[in-house]
Amino acid sequence: MKKIFTHENNPLAGAHRALRILATAALANKTVTIDPSYTHRTTNVSPEFREKFPIGQAPAFETLDGEYISEGSAIALYIALKSPESGLLPSDPVGQALVAQWQGFIDFSVLGNLIFVYGSLGGHNGEVPPVYVQKKYAAAVDALAKLDVLFARKEAQNEPAFLIGDRVTLADIAVVSGLVRGYQSLYDKSIQEKYPHVMKYTKSILAIPEVKGVYGEVKFAEVSPLKLV
Repeated sequence: MKKIFTHENNPLAGAHRALRILATAALANKTVTIDPSYTHRTTNVSPEFREKFPIGQAPAFETLDGEYISEGSAIALYIALKSPESGLLPSDPVGQALVAQWQGFIDFSVLGNLIFVYGSLGGHNGEVPPVYVQKKYAAAVDALAKLDVLFARKEAQNEPAFLIGDRVTLADIAVVSGLVRGYQSLYDKSIQEKYPHVMKYTKSILAIPEVKGVYGEVKFAEVSPLKLV
């Protein structure tokens, strides 16, 4: 399909977005490469890059047809749309709307809060009252709790452990990409044990061979650098 430009090695930004794209491509049996020449805050502010990608954000994607797309969710959606045989994007309007729903949920309710907390802990957000950081952290954990209720219900009713229907879709890839971001740091062992159903779901998606080929062995956090109070 061609290549993405991403700051995937930056632990505070980009990795979950790049992994979402690469996992989607793997499940769609498409080849996507990472441009090794990309340097964040250098490449993406250059006139050449901005001509192709006006908003200057990464990840960014260049297609074989010379089209240019930015944002991880949009790129993953493009790959799924180009691969209807993969089943990653449901064929019905409701299923497609649900994919958008879950992408929005993980990007705003989970990642939006987690990234703010990471940025605050790293001193990137200026002077932020600790109570506000706690509020954001609590919101990210609350989102996890809602998923746990969903998968507990599915397990009790012997329903498939997927967000939409009876097979993996782009919704699962998007949600797990965000959950892994949390499980690697802020969703520590105490939280993992408190919400076991969503933890089980996450591990089941990561165990899919194509997904595992992208993520490898994920290391789940033992202790969070921040505690809920």
